[in-house]
Order: sequence, then structure tokens, then C-alpha cells
Amino acid sequence: MNVFEEIKKLLDSNNVPYQVVEHEAVYTSEQAAKARNKPLKAGVKAMVFKAEHEFIIALIAADRKIDNAKLREVSHTPKLRFATPEELKQLTHCTPGCVPPFPQLFGLKAFIDRSVLLNEELAFNPGSHVHSIIMKKEDY
Repeated sequence: MNVFEEIKKLLDSNNVPYQVVEHEAVYTSEQAAKARNKPLKAGVKAMVFKAEHEFIIALIAADRKIDNAKLREVSHTPKLRFATPEELKQLTHCTPGCVPPFPQLFGLKAFIDRSVLLNEELAFNPGSHVHSIIMKKEDY
């Protein structure tokens, strides 16, 4: 599965406008914001966690950090850890730092922090460290 192509296909088939930005390889939210020439808060971090009985994905604005206690509370699980790189690759076909905020592509339950919706534009890595997609919040 080429995640980048799957996302473009999903967006195109639903007539969703978006912009693809090619840039140097980025591995952190700060690097991505600089490469995109967008504020850090416009970025969307998609992080995969292993809850007690399932994997979940949490989406948050790139300038924020996950509140583990709150995520455990809303996901109704006492145990929570980041997915390992191997688990992440198996579940999403992505490496750390480029998981896109499209949980439906991976069959994962999503928890979306309100901070994601505070910006007019959203920017994220679409399964690629050298591409970003920028789109309007309402189109997301």
C-alpha cells in the first residue's frame, strides 16, 4: 500500500481541494513546519498507541503534546503505550513521523483533540517524509 497515493485517491474521489508540497525529508513537527513554511500549530500529529486490547490513533495540533492521562480516560483503557516502529509499519505502512491523520485508511479508532480544529488550514505528512499535504479545515 502506498499511503500517499491512497490519500490522494481518497481526496480526489471526493473532490477535496488540497496542495501537495515537496520538501527535504523531515522527521519532526518543527522540521515539517519549517519545510512547509506554515506555523507549527497548523501541523497535525497522528500518533498510534497500543491500548489494552486494540491500537488507536490520536490526532493533535503539532504544537501540543498528548495528555496521556486524558487519552487513557477517553479511550477507556488503563494501559497505553506508543506503537513500536514495527507495529506502526505493520498497521499503517508508515514509519514514525509520517503517519497521516486518516484513521479510516488503517481501520483504527481515532481520538481527535480540539486543537486540530483551531486552524483554518491543516498540514500533515501523508505517509511520506518528503511530502506534505495542506488543506482547509472544513475540507478535512
